[in-house]
Amino acid sequence: MFRVLFLFHIFFFNYVSAACPPHLSAFSMIFPAKFIFLSEDLNSEEPQTIPGLIAAKILNEFKNESPKILFLGSSKTFSLVKKIASKSSQPSLVNAKLSLYETNPAQFQQDVFESFYDEPNKSIIIRQFQGYTPDNKGPDLKKLPSILATENIKAKIGSTVNQYGAWLTGVGGNVESTSFGLNLIGSGEFSQENASSFVLGLFPKAKDTILFDTSWLALGHIDEVLVEIKSNNDPNGCESTFLINSPKLGLSFEKNKENSKENLELQKKFEYYKKQLVSASKGSCKIKFIEVPMVYKKSPDSYKRTVYATEYPSFTNGLLIKDRYFLVQEDNDKIKKSVEKSLKSIGIKTVWVPVKKGLYSKGIVDGYLHCLTNSIRVCEQ
Repeated sequence: MFRVLFLFHIFFFNYVSAACPPHLSAFSMIFPAKFIFLSEDLNSEEPQTIPGLIAAKILNEFKNESPKILFLGSSKTFSLVKKIASKSSQPSLVNAKLSLYETNPAQFQQDVFESFYDEPNKSIIIRQFQGYTPDNKGPDLKKLPSILATENIKAKIGSTVNQYGAWLTGVGGNVESTSFGLNLIGSGEFSQENASSFVLGLFPKAKDTILFDTSWLALGHIDEVLVEIKSNNDPNGCESTFLINSPKLGLSFEKNKENSKENLELQKKFEYYKKQLVSASKGSCKIKFIEVPMVYKKSPDSYKRTVYATEYPSFTNGLLIKDRYFLVQEDNDKIKKSVEKSLKSIGIKTVWVPVKKGLYSKGIVDGYLHCLTNSIRVCEQ
């Protein structure tokens, strides 16, 4: 269990513009998405269904303005994905925007790689995580820079990220950054020493990294806790908005209150997360929070820890493209309307992807739309 939540001293920094991330920092979701990555649901009898539905929703929202969508996997599954997408979207759009990158699939695309801004070269560095390299039967991304170049995106493949044995936590889904220069990591299963090594391996020259105590979560990823959802992109007055889960709000929608005591206790952690983020900004950016409902339940854990998983798909685990936020379909109408209202208040439309219960593979814990996708994002100089 982590007792020290800040691994690093937070230095004051002057960078407040969302025009581009600081050198070697990762891209927040508020940056424009040029490519979206999908893969097959590896352990499902319908590996094509989820990526097909996600692709169709993106294409229907943006039509010809849609980002390119790359499916990483086999040509056989890709043909089925196209059929699924074409049933709900225009076939001409599907043919124009959805392409195959034939390689080994990886179900959790977000865990495969992270892209970092290379300021001196005004380019992107793509780094794969140790357990998701071709040597470990993960995707081979060596052709990706040439594909990105077709959209005038300069990129290169960087060094592999060492996971230090943290196969659940030392992955891309547990790496978030803010538009104003903070890097966010969840502690998860890391030992304190390994967490320090992991962060230094990711951000050797970055000034500001916060380690949040997520050791109580089954996966321990930061995207199960909070995510930056909007930034005003103004260097003269930075303002950033985060979605953050709220067990207290989640309980207000629950008929069965059996987990009330535990969730009210967990709420204290989220209040502390807010304080951490505000403190780390050092006043250089005004931070706002939008709470979204979530209830947690105890979950079996191979490490014999007392950990928790979400009762339903986390609303912090979504995909932001422009002013659209894509989420797995929520069946509870009251919760659904609450989330829609909150996002509408900051000018963001909620787009629900109609994934039926049972389509997710057995064993997925809290891995939803954010985990199942990845993206290449760009910035303005």
